[in-house]
Amino acid sequence: MDQANNKKIITALAVLVLIAVMVIGVKALASKSDSKADAGNAAATTNSQANTTHDSAVPAQPDKASPYKDGSYQATGAYRSPGGDQKLQVSLTVAGGKVTDSSVESGASDGTSADYQQKFISGYKALITGKSLDSLKLSKVSGSSLTSQGFNDAVEQIKNQAKQS
Repeated sequence: MDQANNKKIITALAVLVLIAVMVIGVKALASKSDSKADAGNAAATTNSQANTTHDSAVPAQPDKASPYKDGSYQATGAYRSPGGDQKLQVSLTVAGGKVTDSSVESGASDGTSADYQQKFISGYKALITGKSLDSLKLSKVSGSSLTSQGFNDAVEQIKNQAKQS
């Protein structure tokens, strides 16, 4: 009888240990899941704040050595595409040497260029808002590379307009 009781006791202990391990594992997974959810929520909040920042005017931190006067400036950038000569109207607001707001209007002379300019317009703003006017030089935005040339041309004109005497 002792062996039968020992087997029952050992089996009961094994089941208890197994249950304890499962409970601890479930709690650990729940805790890890909560941590990931918190991290995900924090990342979503940060991304949301970042997107909000890019969509609105960003207050500029004054650049003491900025050679540019605060103000709003406009220029028409030009570039050549397979469809011919293209234009792009660029407006930048500069404060403390940094871009605080901007707009770009299409001036395309053909449908393909108009499509590429619209792609550019939909994606450029997040790349320049809050950046130093001196550092602005875009290459490819939302699949549009030639439009960036026209934008960069306009930025160079704006830099010349904004230079302090």
